[in-house]
Amino acid sequence: MTTMLRPKNQVTLPTSLTQELGWKVGDRLDVVRENDRLVVIAQPLACVPATRTWAEFVDSGPRLALAEGTTVAELLAADREE
Repeated sequence: MTTMLRPKNQVTLPTSLTQELGWKVGDRLDVVRENDRLVVIAQPLACVPATRTWAEFVDSGPRLALAEGTTVAELLAADREE
């Protein structure tokens, strides 16, 4: 897939790829140089400044964390919907 570097050094990521990875608007991404290429890596949840405590999330959020087979992307999506 091809994208273009915009005047303010912005790049649009293909929707199909961000959906596959479970990335959403507002997710924090690290950009790392590896020789002659850039690698984009989603920051782990622990690196993102918390907007509320884990206890508040568990008490107020859906119980997806208890269901077997729930992915991290599903947990993050459920948290964003609140």
